[in-house]
Amino acid sequence: EKCDPHYHKPGDDLRNVNLDALALMTDALVHAAVRLAGVPATLTRP
Repeated sequence: EKCDPHYHKPGDDLRNVNLDALALMTDALVHAAVRLAGVPATLTRP
């Protein structure tokens, strides 16, 4: 069962983006990219 009632229908466009889910996934992606790049988990600013 699809979670998005607009999936592949005429109303399936950027107006229906779940901004909370987008923010959560963006944070997770940035965290993964930073960790894979070898940046330490804790940084101190100069």
